[in-house]
Amino acid sequence: MDPPRFGEDAEWQLDEDFGSSDCQSGPEETAKVSIRLSRGKPKVNEERLDPESAGQNDKTFFLPTMNEETFIDHNCVMDPQGYPILPNGNTVYVRPPGANISNFGNVGFSKRTGTEYRSKGAWKLKRIYCLGVLSCDLPGCRWAGAPPTGRVVMSEWLEKNSHCRGARGTCLGTVVHIPCKQTLIRVDEHVATTWAVLRHRGIHDHPWPEAKKPDQLARDALKNVIASNPKAGAFALRIRKPNASQDSYESVLDIHPSLGNADRLRYYRKLMLKELNITPDNISGEVDDKFITDLFKWVKRGMLIISSSYLEGEEHFTFQSEWMQKRLLARNIDNQVYSTGLVSDVTYRFFRNGYLLSTSMYCEELARWVPIQLTWIRGLAEKYYERHFATLFRQFLRPDFTKAERDILVCNIVDFSAAQREGFVAAYWEVFGVCEKKVVLDKLQGCHEHYCAQVSRVKKNRHVVMADEESTFQTMCMDLIKKPVEGDPTHEEQIDALRRRFPKAKRWLDWWTMADVEAMLFPSRRPLLEDAPDGQDRPTKTTNAQESLHRLYYMLSEGKTSLMLGMVQLYSFIKVLEEDFDAVMRGVSIEYGSARKGIDDISKSLGWEKKRKRAPNPAKPAGDEKVRHASVNDGRPPDTTDGLLPELAKKKLGRPSGSVNIDRNPFSTYPSYRASTQRHLANRCWMAAALETLYALYSPLWHRGSSGKGTSLFTSLVKHFSARTTYELTQAGSIRGALTKAQTLLFTQAQNRSPRSFVEGEFASADLFIEMLLDPKANPNRALKGLFDLEEKRTLTCPSHPGETQNLTRVVHTINIRRAMFDENQIPHANVAQLLSKWTSTALQGVSGLTCKSCLAGRVIRHQEFVPVASDVEMSTSQVGSSNNFLYIESSTLGVPIGKAPPHLYFFLDVAPIVDEDEQQRFMATTDWPMSIFVSNQRYSLFARGYWNGSHYWCKVLKTVGGMVGVWLHNDLQNDGYARLVNVDPSKLSGPAPHTSWLMYSRCWTGPEKEYVNEMIDKIQKDYPHATGHPAFGGLSNLLESINTDKPISQLEKHPEVSINTAKPISQVDKHPEVQDEPVASPLPATIEFNPASSQGGP
Repeated sequence: MDPPRFGEDAEWQLDEDFGSSDCQSGPEETAKVSIRLSRGKPKVNEERLDPESAGQNDKTFFLPTMNEETFIDHNCVMDPQGYPILPNGNTVYVRPPGANISNFGNVGFSKRTGTEYRSKGAWKLKRIYCLGVLSCDLPGCRWAGAPPTGRVVMSEWLEKNSHCRGARGTCLGTVVHIPCKQTLIRVDEHVATTWAVLRHRGIHDHPWPEAKKPDQLARDALKNVIASNPKAGAFALRIRKPNASQDSYESVLDIHPSLGNADRLRYYRKLMLKELNITPDNISGEVDDKFITDLFKWVKRGMLIISSSYLEGEEHFTFQSEWMQKRLLARNIDNQVYSTGLVSDVTYRFFRNGYLLSTSMYCEELARWVPIQLTWIRGLAEKYYERHFATLFRQFLRPDFTKAERDILVCNIVDFSAAQREGFVAAYWEVFGVCEKKVVLDKLQGCHEHYCAQVSRVKKNRHVVMADEESTFQTMCMDLIKKPVEGDPTHEEQIDALRRRFPKAKRWLDWWTMADVEAMLFPSRRPLLEDAPDGQDRPTKTTNAQESLHRLYYMLSEGKTSLMLGMVQLYSFIKVLEEDFDAVMRGVSIEYGSARKGIDDISKSLGWEKKRKRAPNPAKPAGDEKVRHASVNDGRPPDTTDGLLPELAKKKLGRPSGSVNIDRNPFSTYPSYRASTQRHLANRCWMAAALETLYALYSPLWHRGSSGKGTSLFTSLVKHFSARTTYELTQAGSIRGALTKAQTLLFTQAQNRSPRSFVEGEFASADLFIEMLLDPKANPNRALKGLFDLEEKRTLTCPSHPGETQNLTRVVHTINIRRAMFDENQIPHANVAQLLSKWTSTALQGVSGLTCKSCLAGRVIRHQEFVPVASDVEMSTSQVGSSNNFLYIESSTLGVPIGKAPPHLYFFLDVAPIVDEDEQQRFMATTDWPMSIFVSNQRYSLFARGYWNGSHYWCKVLKTVGGMVGVWLHNDLQNDGYARLVNVDPSKLSGPAPHTSWLMYSRCWTGPEKEYVNEMIDKIQKDYPHATGHPAFGGLSNLLESINTDKPISQLEKHPEVSINTAKPISQVDKHPEVQDEPVASPLPATIEFNPASSQGGP
């Protein structure tokens, strides 16, 4: 009998899947292949059993005959090797033995795969199932995302990820899943010969999802590009290579669209440089300056020359792409034109002959400044600027722009060059026909940064300003560029004061007070924009953005380049920006962390200044200095074993067995601080509980009167709270990363102030941390003053010297509650209301820690006698009077300082004098805290409660989350740090509770405070008009209002008998209402053992 021909195998022809009778069988057996027979054949789920799923039954494909031929159906996407990376229809692709097809067996869309072996290991089968695409329900949105490949319930996943990521996250659409049930792909490979075939059935009736990673062929192509130019970084690799003599105009973005993510490109570049083991070399090139024919080709590719002239004194080339023009003339979602202001400046050393004059605008989608018109000019005379601005202004002569909108668009921020200023005026006259210079200069804004630099230079000139008046000169000069308010001196009065105080600065002041310069710079000389909201001026005040673009231009080129090469390099940069914009509008990330890029913190809306670039780092560890260590070499060759051994990939073990389910219900939980498994970050429950209770009180009042420039612990705390509120408002970025970063920063600051109290990985005191946060002396922040402060008046009397009574007054921010206060005033430990009532009305009696000096001075000190009790030990037999007999008797009264009640009160149960730990916990569990208390006729309501069981801290807070009002439990050891709603009855936060350690009360806002808060809330709403999260401070405002007016909270309508308010004095306040609480698991057992692998806890 003849041996089997190529493509025939006796064993696989007897397999049950074989359905063809055209081939003959042979008696000879093929060579045995040592291979595993099964690798997890995928289970068929309900989707695959759908009868409407065409081509999904088990007999769609049979084992191949090895006589198949390649057939590429319509709508397939091919890779450079001709392989269908996105197959469609009835596509068949055959890979002959020995052929090198890099992507064979893979596809470019999201899929699930299953692999198995047939015919005793002779055939390797791979099934591929398309997962469809995630799309937006708005027809105009271009976002097409890849579905999750894990085993998830799609309906639940869509509930948590329903917001569309298109248009840089501002799309208002909802994500929907388009399944793909009518397609199937199977790849069969003959193991012995490596012959293989890919077969596809069905039509993909959905857009192709975005590719998150480059395929193998694209990676090989990228490696070749990097090998040819290893010096080029990620930014240079994305810039297209100028070569007008050829039709190719390539970039790594043409290799694969996923390389548009700059961070991903940097990752692959670093990985491939390591694989290539090469060192970047200097590779340079230059394009000839004979460019007229090449220029036509570049214009055809999109580099449009919109203005040019060869006349003497007007030599220029102005170019602009179609995308640049669209950005300039685009309207936002509210149909308003661009109003941030254009910035124009000259780059002097970019071209070999001539200069680069560029105008830029801020692109909100990319969160960066982008050029919108670039001009090569031969000189710096007025006429060159006139040509540039005239070309820019002509683009605004459109019928769909009103005169007011044109006045907004033409606004430019420039330096104080006279030629630039006069060129702007001449261009405005030429295009719009307005020749009144004062009206035109109103459209120009002088750069504040240039003015500040001049002030800094002059104040150091000792012939003009003396050393002791340096700060005065700077303050008076900076007041000139501040927006005037009612009651401030006029501009002329300020200038006269400067002239009288600093007469030697007359010539300098004369230049800045020229009419043209004054009209460009000083706010008192500039009219408000008519069409601006609330009459506010344009936000951009400096040309810093354009100066930053200069740096980017010099990254494109080494400078002094030819005209043709420079224009092409700039156009390549514009193409990168255009591709980034297109990716962002499709919802594709262009860099890590881009979700929060461009989103300002709400602290800026609340009046705090933006963080300075070189601001001191408050969390820098003490003594952390950079030390350069010399390399240690003992003369022996290095150990290369690790480099020779292969790197073994770790298996993804999946979810650990016995792991606890985490409740992330958005209606009954919210993310907060969680315990870390890292040793140096463990045992931080004290910080988590303290921050959570303080965050329940956070409001715009915490920003009032402060600029946010300080480095105190309280300033860092408020910055963190504003960042957390920004996330809740915008839902942009990662909240867990922000929380962890803030904990690290605050811990480092606390450790710098008290190194022995705060040690990495060790347990610490929450009350010490809170006291450090709220101490006005240690935190010189004006917003903190009066936030928690009360006034304590003490009268100290000595029974032996009644005439030496002392009256002391001090401001306290922590109200310490001790057991001795109850005992000495004969008040039961449970009756906190009576204790506070007596403390704020008559007085609390007790023993002070201060001693009477007169008693100490009259004390008789006798000689001590010792009796030997051992060979080296003697005991005193005389008694020496103890100083405890001379302590003052104290009468303490708690009140409001200067008639102004603080917004918050902080009570701490000081159990340190109680030695027995059981007695400590018994006292903490006995105290009965009412929901409302009165201090100086001002009612305060309970908002936060902290707990401590001797080895662990947790807390409960009263707050509104997503419209749900109630008591929320936060324990960083439970539920992965997610706080849970435990009771919708706010009064359940009051009453006695075991392990109570501290409590925080808040009062309703006064009239001026409420007016200020409402003003800040309105400002936040204007600054974040399209925010998708919870309104900032809206829940706190409504909650305080309901408490103040005794109105039921919306969530309490089902329980009308519950009330957290009363108009009675504190002594008559009823205990907490008898309402059954929902069953909630105990926060923690009495003791905790630290496990470095799982949680944090006490020692």
